Amino acid sequence: HGIANLPWGGFKNSGIGRTHGEMGLEEMTQPRLIVSDFTPVSTMPWWLPMREAVYQRLVGGAMIWGGSWKMKWLGLKKVVSGT
Repeated sequence: HGIANLPWGGFKNSGIGRTHGEMGLEEMTQPRLIVSDFTPVSTMPWWLPMREAVYQRLVGGAMIWGGSWKMKWLGLKKVVSGT
């Protein structure tokens, strides 16, 4: 019991479970998901259905990563203009 980092206890007839350490902490907690918005935008750009301008910007971003310099230039124009 002197080393707080080590799990202590058992799982048979002791009825105690685990105490101490990470395993003991996890046995006494329940996971929860807490979501909070960090932007004032009501919808995120990748949520469906998306507006046409958002779709064109995403296509432009993909065009920037591949192809020739002309394709990259056209992709950059799509990202900036959304058309």
